[in-house]
Amino acid sequence: MTQMTREEIAEFLSLPLIAHLITMRADGSPNAVPMWYICTSGRFYLFTPTLSLKIQNIKRDPRMTIPIASAGQPYRYVVANGVAEIGAREIEPYMISIASRYEGVEGGVKYVGELQARLNLSLISMKPISVVE
Repeated sequence: MTQMTREEIAEFLSLPLIAHLITMRADGSPNAVPMWYICTSGRFYLFTPTLSLKIQNIKRDPRMTIPIASAGQPYRYVVANGVAEIGAREIEPYMISIASRYEGVEGGVKYVGELQARLNLSLISMKPISVVE
């Protein structure tokens, strides 16, 4: 597998692939969860229920890893490592942008509305300290 250029990495990250958010549990073991995301202006954004294990883990230890892999050949992947921030921005525009990548604009808006009607949600963001591919 050849290394990707910065432009190829940005193009790869713009695809609606599934990321796996990895945080650390209280006992030190990893917690890996598949998630939707966007990567814009050099930051990753994801959203999740405020009471989720992911948020609990990040509050205790903000280090996280986000591996993203292609589903088919040629197989490619990017792994971003960094320190998470929780809820420092207006969440709804990010949630709609994320959901629209996977469900289209109409479906994304509907999905976000349904989630907000029943859950308190938090935005997770991370500026990668390192990106490997």
